[in-house]
Amino acid sequence: MPGSVLGGGMAHSVSASGIVVQVVKGSHVHKIDGYSRIKGLGNDRFITSDPFDVDGHPRVIRYFPDGDCTKPSGWIGFFLYLSHNPGTDVEATWEFSLLDRVGVPSYRSRHDTVRTFNQEDGWGCAKFIKRKTREESD
Repeated sequence: MPGSVLGGGMAHSVSASGIVVQVVKGSHVHKIDGYSRIKGLGNDRFITSDPFDVDGHPRVIRYFPDGDCTKPSGWIGFFLYLSHNPGTDVEATWEFSLLDRVGVPSYRSRHDTVRTFNQEDGWGCAKFIKRKTREESD
């Protein structure tokens, strides 16, 4: 006999399910000491930060003191990459901030669009701050 009898009628079952998407936040401070000594590194050349971990995925920042293109751009650029291929792509949003001498953001570039990262494809800001503006802030 299917179902159970409760108060003379059939019992009715209710179920529910849900999807929980975990959002992980992380931050990394990459200090650039001696900017004046590296600003002539050359266009499309970068300095890579030490790897840092967010949610089990090691990442690095590539800093382009003379721009990220083959022609002089007059801009400083920052890009975020995975430091090794985890076998799957990783999605993320990011924000770069330039901190003043007391640690308060003086320039900020926030990207709320979710982008897919892997070891070859990084995302960032080619025009984070004009070199002239950065140099005048010292």
